[in-house]
Amino acid sequence: GLPEEAWSHHASRQPGFQYAHSNIYCSDASRLASACPAYATACRWFEREGLTWFEAAFGCRGRVVVSASWYREGDYSTPHCDLGDLRR
Repeated sequence: GLPEEAWSHHASRQPGFQYAHSNIYCSDASRLASACPAYATACRWFEREGLTWFEAAFGCRGRVVVSASWYREGDYSTPHCDLGDLRR
């Protein structure tokens, strides 16, 4: 798996939304390829083919930022919804 020190912890409290969890970003993918080849492969796909796919499917242009989140004991995102445009 990915080494614990590769993850950065993020926390924020705003009116109506708060979170605390750890993330890892594709900028680290080459360094982490040996620890998790699937992560590095996913990063490469989203940075190349994925960008083209998003543009064709949704008309979106721009930069794709890929990250993985790790919710350790005590971490949270609230309120949380993954339904379409309501995603928070």
